Amino acid sequence: MPKKDSLHKLIHSLNSTEKRNFKLHIKTKAGLSERLFDIINEQKEYNEQLIIKKLKSSSFCKNLSQNKNYLKGLILKTLRNKNLKDPTYIVNNLISEQYIFADKSLFAEQLKAIIKAKRIANKYELFALQINLLDIEMQYLVEHNFKKSILFLDKYIKQKQKIQNKIKILHDLTISKNIIYISLKKYGTRINSEQLSLVKKEKKKYNLRSIKKLNSYTLSKTYYNILTHYYTLTNKQTNKKNQSLLIDFRFV
Repeated sequence: MPKKDSLHKLIHSLNSTEKRNFKLHIKTKAGLSERLFDIINEQKEYNEQLIIKKLKSSSFCKNLSQNKNYLKGLILKTLRNKNLKDPTYIVNNLISEQYIFADKSLFAEQLKAIIKAKRIANKYELFALQINLLDIEMQYLVEHNFKKSILFLDKYIKQKQKIQNKIKILHDLTISKNIIYISLKKYGTRINSEQLSLVKKEKKKYNLRSIKKLNSYTLSKTYYNILTHYYTLTNKQTNKKNQSLLIDFRFV
């Protein structure tokens, strides 16, 4: 049985664009790492002895395990760079930056980073980061503008409660979605009455009106997934009212 290797699996999981981006990145690194990448990429099944034979470098092969880990790190770094435009990545970077600005007493720059991070987190409904940023903003005001922190306190409490409520609802919806989806995959349309009763109970925990009131694309999308799985399971068609759910909340 062929030996399984995580680096081999990682390299073969890359698409052509990811491989090309990696090759462009590694050109600046040179060495035998690129050669190791090519050899493993050519192997349908991992063969360490053939790798050693092709590399023809006793010092590199002597530390092959360490060099494989180094190559894996380079690949992961390239894949992380691909996510530079991901909202969660951007917000986390801004949070890190504002701590750096605070440490360097660049408080105006710190506030700019907090405001920008909040704007992005709010736009993409990054609930956990929204909570974190409210706390960061309050701490900033307490330390640098105490009068404004007093005025901000009521808004701070209400916003946190509102987001925490959305987090709870998302948690509940996600559990219901997974229960219904697993039932769909396990039983299909052959579901028995007892299991169907459980599925219906999950579906009825929330309704279209209560979800729409929350004015949240994330919650609406999750609820719509519940409806889609439920109607597939019960062999029914999603009605037009429910089909329009996502359109009503689509970001512009």
